[in-house]
Amino acid sequence: MAAGPGRDRLVHFPGFETVLTYVLNAAEETGKVAKGTMIAFLTNFGLNVALIPVVGLMGAAIAMAVSMAIRLGYIYYYVRQHIAIPIPTRRIAKSTFSSVVMAVVLVYLVVTPDSAILRLVVYPLVGASVYFTVVYSVGGLTRRDIRQIRALL
Repeated sequence: MAAGPGRDRLVHFPGFETVLTYVLNAAEETGKVAKGTMIAFLTNFGLNVALIPVVGLMGAAIAMAVSMAIRLGYIYYYVRQHIAIPIPTRRIAKSTFSSVVMAVVLVYLVVTPDSAILRLVVYPLVGASVYFTVVYSVGGLTRRDIRQIRALL
């Protein structure tokens, strides 16, 4: 299967985590899977208690993303003891940085007049523009990625 633009730097937590969990289960390391789940649950619970009163539903989303990332990191750490899995960490870091910049811009973006339809158009366009500008600026896109994006457009 050919990789599309940016597909190799998307970390789809549940999908990647499921594959890694299968490896640990096959290696009869089910206790580590259970411990990772418990750590994620406690992290999620604690962050929900701390963040939801402050930032509402966004706090719940942040708590879930952080707890999933922690569980993924925990499981990945133990899977690496059984098999080598190369992960393009620099590309992921550049993509993550670009995502954080985009999120900050969107949080502080105020659309006037406050129209749902206008927000439905403006937010995705601004978000995509900011993300691709930043990821390109930090060298997160290869020439091949750019050619594939142009082919899609």
